[in-house]
Amino acid sequence: MAFWAIFTGTVMIPLMILAWDVGRLFYARGEIQKAADAAALAAAREVDVPHYMLTGEVLLHQGAVGFATHYTERNTTYLPGTGISPRITRIVVNNTTRTVYVQMEADVSPLFPDYLRVKPFSAWGEAQVRVSGR
Repeated sequence: MAFWAIFTGTVMIPLMILAWDVGRLFYARGEIQKAADAAALAAAREVDVPHYMLTGEVLLHQGAVGFATHYTERNTTYLPGTGISPRITRIVVNNTTRTVYVQMEADVSPLFPDYLRVKPFSAWGEAQVRVSGR
């Protein structure tokens, strides 16, 4: 009995706690990826269509970052309650493939105890620009 009590207290309980924390990390990563994809779709909607129709170049309106940030906030349900706030770090347009890429970063350390050092998580979302008539 004593062996099982020591084994459970020193091995099993820490493993269960670790499994719980890793599960929360993967769920947070999924939320951040979902937010990055939503932000890319929002940014792709902010293409200057007249400029694109005239030149074929994908150019985003000035409000693309704000619109993408709004979509990010609307598509994260789990993260705000845990103290994690993802932010857009870059928006890149590839004119060759007509694709908008959005990079998001979030500090996931609030999910873990202070003594664990967890690197911020970064995710890329992408959306292709499709304008009919071109």
